[in-house]
Amino acid sequence: MNGIKNVFLHYKELFLGDKLSFFLECGSDVLYALILLFFPLLGTNPYNYILIGLTGLFCVFAAIYIVLKGKILINKTLIALIFACVYGLIASLIQVGWSGMLQTVLLFSALLCVASNYSYNFKKSAMMCWLYVFGQILFSLVLCFVYHEDILSFSDIRIGSEFENVNTVGMYLALGVVVSLYLVIKHKGWAHLLLIPVLIFLVLILLTGSRLSLIMALASVLVAIFLYFGKKRLFISTLLVLGCLVLGILILQLPPFAAIRTRLSSLITTFLGFGSGDHDYSGIQRFSMILDGFSLWLNNLFFGYGFTAFSQLTNYGTYSHAALIESLVSVGLIGTIPLYYAYLSPCFHSRWKDSSAVLAILFSITCILFGSFFSMFITNKASYFILVILLSAELENDSSHCVKISLVNNKHLKLFITWEGVFVPSTWSAERQNKII
Repeated sequence: MNGIKNVFLHYKELFLGDKLSFFLECGSDVLYALILLFFPLLGTNPYNYILIGLTGLFCVFAAIYIVLKGKILINKTLIALIFACVYGLIASLIQVGWSGMLQTVLLFSALLCVASNYSYNFKKSAMMCWLYVFGQILFSLVLCFVYHEDILSFSDIRIGSEFENVNTVGMYLALGVVVSLYLVIKHKGWAHLLLIPVLIFLVLILLTGSRLSLIMALASVLVAIFLYFGKKRLFISTLLVLGCLVLGILILQLPPFAAIRTRLSSLITTFLGFGSGDHDYSGIQRFSMILDGFSLWLNNLFFGYGFTAFSQLTNYGTYSHAALIESLVSVGLIGTIPLYYAYLSPCFHSRWKDSSAVLAILFSITCILFGSFFSMFITNKASYFILVILLSAELENDSSHCVKISLVNNKHLKLFITWEGVFVPSTWSAERQNKII
């Protein structure tokens, strides 16, 4: 309650002291809150255009606010991301043309740049985390309402297709588990109430039948147990992990989870050679996609073919279902290396003493490690919002290595640039700047 009260007091002081800032900050906060709360529900046509519109408006409002009242921070992570996007745009337009995938990557990369700067300038990281979790809770409640008959009848239907691909729905919920566990570890106390939605997310993931989402969520739970108790209680952590694994196996035997149990059995039979499951044709096809994607990439090692090239150059008629493969085929090593640097840098730059390191560990293990080969996290909305939180934390933890650009000073339009605490007059040449710094 104190947090909500402080927010209203902040808005009141802002309104009384600076009405322009009040208008811009309220507009930015409302738009970003709508995005975080409703992005899982606005993922399919024609509602995705509402999400695109909200994202565009937020970027405009937040960018104006940053320019007028804050500083533009550019670090190596953002430089790498911008380079990868510009190169991907050029490569795509030259070879395959405009595409929905290119639009998604550019839109959410712009959101990543603007929202991370907005969070740094105006201290919005905590708001982002909580709104993210509330959005997943709202989504899970809607899922329960829409599919309540199937859930209560213990049918083995995979839920989620009314919104997006069932695997995408499962990934939303898995990343909801990641952020919820991060908040539990960070705040403890009353934040333990978030374990209730975590359990709901896990049950719904089982009902989606998404194997990757289940593995991601389970991995985040197991890792979170060790992070929560620390090195001093390693024995307790090990017992809890083993208990969770046994409980998970027992829960999978229940009738409502027949769909995912069958899919897991077929996966084990197909790739490990034991068990009584049927052949996993979906898994075989995805493995073939990876091999064909590597073959395409080796024929154009450095430059790539542009976004959506995989679907156009193969007989699958769709994307590769593997983020790393799609990136290598689309933009080659020239685009993939900076793109992955932008994804991984916020994770590895989180200091161990900072609470953001917990989120970085959970995200890098669950999303980047598994997602690179088994999902398209580079076009997944949920993963980008976590990257925003991590990049914001990276900027807040160490902004000394950022180029800071101020365009407005004392209500006058004037360009100021600082790098590592050294003021750089904007009229100096780049060569002279480097010598002085």
